[in-house]
Amino acid sequence: MAASMCDVFSFCVGVAGRARVSVEVRFVSSAKGKGLFATQLIRKGETIFVERPLVAAQFLWNALYRYRGH
Repeated sequence: MAASMCDVFSFCVGVAGRARVSVEVRFVSSAKGKGLFATQLIRKGETIFVERPLVAAQFLWNALYRYRGH
């Protein structure tokens, strides 16, 4: 069973041109859940999609490790 492409890329900032036809989401098993599978050749280094970060805590990280920028 493949998920709709709207569900797959719902959190993406942008989808590379061929990505919508190059990948699909399939249910693997109840233990593993869903997986992203290629339906066409994807070349090494090719961008499939770009996501927005859900959480960013760079300032907390910097304070925790006492980082001081130059």
